[in-house]
Amino acid sequence: MNAPLAAGSSRRRPRWFAVGAVLWLVIEIAVLYAVAQFIGWGPALLVLLAVSFAGISVTRHQLAAAMRTWREGGTRSRYGAETVVTPVNPATVGGSAVGIAASMLMVVPGFVSAVIGALLLIPWVRRPAGRLLAGVVSARAVSVVAAAQQPTVPGQTHRAGAPATEDSRNGLPIIEGEIVKE
Repeated sequence: MNAPLAAGSSRRRPRWFAVGAVLWLVIEIAVLYAVAQFIGWGPALLVLLAVSFAGISVTRHQLAAAMRTWREGGTRSRYGAETVVTPVNPATVGGSAVGIAASMLMVVPGFVSAVIGALLLIPWVRRPAGRLLAGVVSARAVSVVAAAQQPTVPGQTHRAGAPATEDSRNGLPIIEGEIVKE
């Protein structure tokens, strides 16, 4: 039995993704046509090829830098009997991810994607984009982790958003007991 889809459900996302991909392709072809009319088809295709090869080189550099950054961020150091793990800075990780995405945009043949990728490699554009990406990803990760850590009780019939009763907390029953150490 099929239940009706809620507004904004995940089954609608692929349709919007497909529409966006087709729109992106149409824009790329239109820009390629305009550039080819201006400088000729041969030079336009050579520029696309050169930008793609430059994107491959930049991707290699960005991946190496990202791996170095991520490795340094998660280093472990020993102080006596205690191990200290240096946390990874989310803004740094976001900047690395933006750099990788920017270089991948340069690999994809197309003038619009190449320009967007080149702009994202500029430090004063990359930093805010990295902070924005880190904020979005960390907020999303917190909600996913919180949902995954929500304890479940077999046979529980509580609905999300329903008021909690006196003998429950957050919709879950309170089980009284003692902790006994042996």
